[in-house]
Amino acid sequence: VNDVDIFEINEAFASQALYCVEKLGIPPEKVNPLGGAVALGHPLGCTGTRQVVTLLNELKRRGKRAYGVVSMCIGTGMGAAAVFEQPGN
Repeated sequence: VNDVDIFEINEAFASQALYCVEKLGIPPEKVNPLGGAVALGHPLGCTGTRQVVTLLNELKRRGKRAYGVVSMCIGTGMGAAAVFEQPGN
């Protein structure tokens, strides 16, 4: 958790993201810094793409070496996660 700069956690429901923050001990300021699905939208069928693009743009905007994690639910209890590295400028 300490090595990751941004966590993009799928917010199909706000309570789910809050649960992850609490149970995983993630500092809230590292989670969905641009607002997540509640603020940006939850596009049916391409939520993962929206999350990855949001994460990569924010990592690039910060302009330093950084790591980001995307986690998403797929439905019926499945999920996926990925770690991305921004090498910096």
